[in-house]
Amino acid sequence: MRKKLIALALMITIILIMSTTGCSKLFKKDPTPDPNIPGINDPSGEDPVDPGDNPDISTDNRLSAPITRVPQEAVTAISFAAIRKGDLWLGSDKDHLWRQTDSELVFEAVWAPDGHALAFLTMSAPEEPSCDLYTLVPGESPVLIDKDVTAISAMLNTRGFIWSPDSTMLAYSKGNGTEIATAGPGEGRGSFLIDLELEQGPYWLSNDRLAYSSTGERPSLVVVNTIGDIINTLPDTSGPFPLKDGLFALTGEYDPEGMMSFFYTGIVHTGTDGNNIRQVFTGGTDSCLFSWNPHEPSREGDARYFALSSADSLYLQKYAGDTGAQQIKLLTQDVFLTYSEFSYPFWFAWAPDGNSLAVLRFTLTLEGEYGEQEGIWDLGIVDRNGNWQLLQEELYSVGEAEEPIPFRILPLNWALNGSQINYLVENNDGDDVWQINLADKKGSLFLENSSLPEYRP
Repeated sequence: MRKKLIALALMITIILIMSTTGCSKLFKKDPTPDPNIPGINDPSGEDPVDPGDNPDISTDNRLSAPITRVPQEAVTAISFAAIRKGDLWLGSDKDHLWRQTDSELVFEAVWAPDGHALAFLTMSAPEEPSCDLYTLVPGESPVLIDKDVTAISAMLNTRGFIWSPDSTMLAYSKGNGTEIATAGPGEGRGSFLIDLELEQGPYWLSNDRLAYSSTGERPSLVVVNTIGDIINTLPDTSGPFPLKDGLFALTGEYDPEGMMSFFYTGIVHTGTDGNNIRQVFTGGTDSCLFSWNPHEPSREGDARYFALSSADSLYLQKYAGDTGAQQIKLLTQDVFLTYSEFSYPFWFAWAPDGNSLAVLRFTLTLEGEYGEQEGIWDLGIVDRNGNWQLLQEELYSVGEAEEPIPFRILPLNWALNGSQINYLVENNDGDDVWQINLADKKGSLFLENSSLPEYRP
């Protein structure tokens, strides 16, 4: 029986489902601006106005607000997207929000790398397993790209998910994971069949390379071009995690005579074509979460690291370079006992500059057997040398059979300027987003009834 702990071994996966319709001009264009494409540049020629500084621009931020296009004078100021009660909203700050949908079925939003548009996914209907894919340029209306499609994304890494690196193409799977499709500007379309049961992906590795992994008794990771030609197949490997010039993936061993026919033994690093494969972490990947910062390749020296957490430890793991320690231990925490081998993640998030991480650190306040323990999570930051700074004590707590937010989802991310950290707080009807300033350690309400904001690149 195949061991299915990839959600905690590498990342928590979300199954998203999407098929085909038309595609509009929602993609990156020529370097020469086209004044007829809204959202790319302002045809009026006037300088964009920041709504936060303009008392003449008012918005209706109530959940019951009507759908409203972002006014052209505010398009450039849009800095984030958020999902509030199943609908997509765009915002320039906490006081200026524009509702974009009224279906209550939106559950995922991903900005294009160049920030010109975002893609979002909606359930076709409540309780339906299938989903629809849309794109949206701020200032315009959503455009349906495809229906009844599938894609599987990874928490802590949206690099390469849906959007190509140059922001001109989309990729996803169809037919319950039996076909991979691409969509580009105008009527540009393509698709090809795959003969494996899709587990994760497709992910863009470059503008002409995609990667996906299969499920089954013995997984494999496949690198293809955009017309489906197989470039490389990595057996006993799964969970592609794209980087700038390659990928990470889980690796394991196949033992048909063992108690489990397949088990994971570590993490590998490869080039964009799946070549030059090297094992960069050896050890169990149960309850393991890891993340990579895009600024890592440009850091001084030749040592390159990614952040990796187990149930009780957080550390930096080297994946390239001849100098520097192989592993740098940053923090430890207590472990909340569960009824099985399952453990909850040691949550963290990279700061935008890659110099520190925001961390939720768990401490037991009452030890005991399963169902008897009590504990708290403190919010803080830790730098690359393991120096810990407490920001807020007892951000969350748990006792007996409770299921607080950290048991359900990654509850924090950074504001794009690196000066604030967002975190979720439960209310009577969902979650609110609060924001803490690193300078004075004071928290305040940022968004009511909302997911964590997805910031525009």
